[in-house]
Amino acid sequence: MEPERFDGLVHDALVHLHDRAYLQTHPLARLLVSRPVDGKEGARLQRLLIETIDDLKPRIDGGPGMPEWRRQRYLYLRYVEGLTHEQIVQQVGISHRQGHRDHREALNAVVSLLHPRLVSNDDRSPAEARPPGTADPAPANEHLLEAELVKLDGAAGHAPTDLVAVLNAALETVDELASQTHTQLRTTVEPGLPPVMANRDALRQALLNLLSYALERHAGRVIEARVAGEAERVSLTLADPTVTHPRHSTDLEIGADPRLRAGGRLVELQGGSLELPFDFAAQPGLIARLRLPAAKPASLLLVDDDPDFAQLVQRYLRGYPYRVLVATNARRAIELAETADVQIVVLDVLMPTQDGWEILRALRRLPRTRDVPVVVCSVLADRALARSLGATSLLAKPVSQRSLVDALRDGLTAPTGSPGSPAGNAPSLQPSNRPPGSPD
Repeated sequence: MEPERFDGLVHDALVHLHDRAYLQTHPLARLLVSRPVDGKEGARLQRLLIETIDDLKPRIDGGPGMPEWRRQRYLYLRYVEGLTHEQIVQQVGISHRQGHRDHREALNAVVSLLHPRLVSNDDRSPAEARPPGTADPAPANEHLLEAELVKLDGAAGHAPTDLVAVLNAALETVDELASQTHTQLRTTVEPGLPPVMANRDALRQALLNLLSYALERHAGRVIEARVAGEAERVSLTLADPTVTHPRHSTDLEIGADPRLRAGGRLVELQGGSLELPFDFAAQPGLIARLRLPAAKPASLLLVDDDPDFAQLVQRYLRGYPYRVLVATNARRAIELAETADVQIVVLDVLMPTQDGWEILRALRRLPRTRDVPVVVCSVLADRALARSLGATSLLAKPVSQRSLVDALRDGLTAPTGSPGSPAGNAPSLQPSNRPPGSPD
């Protein structure tokens, strides 16, 4: 079995750790659970996964400072106790980036422990894999689909995402399908909406699935996509505004259509919901409604002694989900970095008294800031030095709005390598592909 497929199956089984009925027909139950097969494979697979998590415990309890302890603790809290990522990082006392890194490395460790069992059981014949006279287990397609969806969602972190921009791109993709089905597509967008917190690729696929379903089911009609704010969420409603009388629902369960099943699951992985109406009396033309959590502003610490540049950054980021804090010297920079729950730092190098390189070294030594992404923004584009000191990326001055926004987005969503590690393990530093000062 391909390593990536096995990784996905292990992750999927952990996500459903407490659903024994789901685990009963899971491919891993047939690949990892030893004979005889007696109808209790779900319980055995559950026990095996929990035991494997327990096996990650270090022999010496070193507390949160010990990487092995943190990884095992994260996995136990996430899958055995069912805590969210936010709850885990608060309980363990680590940063969000450290939590994501511990999660990924712990999953890799579980896969490594389980793989020898896969090899030893992989040669069982179908007859050996189930009792005589019993039917084949449920096909693995649903499990594989789930594994692929989880993999797509996990390929990049969730970040503030412009739902309208993703929707417009999806509408362009289905434009030919709309033409073939003789269906009109319209959009209505409420002004001033915040971005949503989502994986852009997963969200795009969910929208494509939903639009494809709507175009086929409502061919020859009018479909209006309405984007609006709802408290701490943003909603996308698909409706046919030409329908004014109540209708009766037919096969509107999400599970009835594979596109809705996949799209609904992708939305769920973003922390959102996909709803299909069963009562059209209140809104006769309603087709579906998607809700996603609005992105909360990320705290950005700008360390630069130039007030004009600070004003420029604040102007560039107006309308984007960032709360800009400004420090003009090293002392204030360290103070804010430790007390203001900073998510990302933009750091100038040419600073009086204590330069940016010294500030970067100090940030990487402090427990609360060692994993915070740092974008070095300076006229001194010393990529090698920035990389060696653990910078996440490098942005040469003068900067455009687009290059700044892209650098911040990439910094917040980049794979969590170990900042400050040797060059071979440090995150890659990609220069902007736009010339300095280029128009947006």
